[in-house]
Amino acid sequence: MRLWYLRRAIPWVVLAGCGTVAALMAAAVQRWPGSVGTLAPYMLAVCAAAAGFLMDESSSAVVRVTPRGGAWRVLARLTGLALPIALWVALVQGLPDDAGTDRPSLTLAG
Repeated sequence: MRLWYLRRAIPWVVLAGCGTVAALMAAAVQRWPGSVGTLAPYMLAVCAAAAGFLMDESSSAVVRVTPRGGAWRVLARLTGLALPIALWVALVQGLPDDAGTDRPSLTLAG
């Protein structure tokens, strides 16, 4: 039941778009390591936007018919938050070594 809910209630296209934009910025950092100070906050903002879209209840008409309470819906969406968090951790760990970043601090900032 939870997978049915997540499949219908989460804006997957928006999440994929945010992930693509963040991955393109990470690719730019790979190409130009000096731009990490400029692009890392934007990568974090895109991952945060993905989490915000994930927690948005714009699909309430679709999920209103589920025989569960509001707390169940919130917990189901919280399990979906693993996607933007995993994306951020993967992007931070993939930063080049010569970028001069503190990976644990960036991960914690996310």
